[in-house]
Order: sequence, then structure tokens, then C-alpha cells
Amino acid sequence: MSNILKDIAALLFTMGEELEKKAEEYKNTREARQEEFEEKIRKQKEDLKEKYQDDMDSIKEKVSEAAGKFGFASKEEVEELKTMMKDLSDKIDKMNK
Repeated sequence: MSNILKDIAALLFTMGEELEKKAEEYKNTREARQEEFEEKIRKQKEDLKEKYQDDMDSIKEKVSEAAGKFGFASKEEVEELKTMMKDLSDKIDKMNK
């Protein structure tokens, strides 16, 4: 009876070691697949960005032209006007002193 218990204990211990080895193997495989997946996603993002960058630049230029035709001010023009107003305000303040 004690030999059977010893054999069962040894078997359980061996099975535990095998399970740990398998778990480590699966973990490593999963990590490798995750890294591969992330690399593929990163590459696809870069490819799409390169592919459509020219189109996006063209669209931005056309929108800017259309806004100019309608009389809308661009962000750069608004910032330039703000700077000019601030400079004029400073000059007026200096003249009043």
C-alpha cells in the first residue's frame, strides 16, 4: 500500500512538473504571437499612413483654398491678427505714457 502511495506521489509530482513546463511553453508561444501581432499592426498603420498621406495633404490644401474663397480666416491668419493687435495695443499703451 505504501509503495502504491509513493508511486502515486511520484506520478503526481512528475505530472506537476510537466504541467509547469507546458504552461511555460504556452506562455512563451503566446508572447511570441503577441509580439508578431503587434508588429503586423504597427506595419499596417505605417503602410496606410504612407498610402493616404498624399491624399490627406491634397484634401487639406483644397479645404484651405475653399475656405479662402468663402472668406474664412485660417488659424495662421487669426494668430497673425492677434499678434498684430497685441503689438498695436502695446504701442498705444507706450504712446499714452
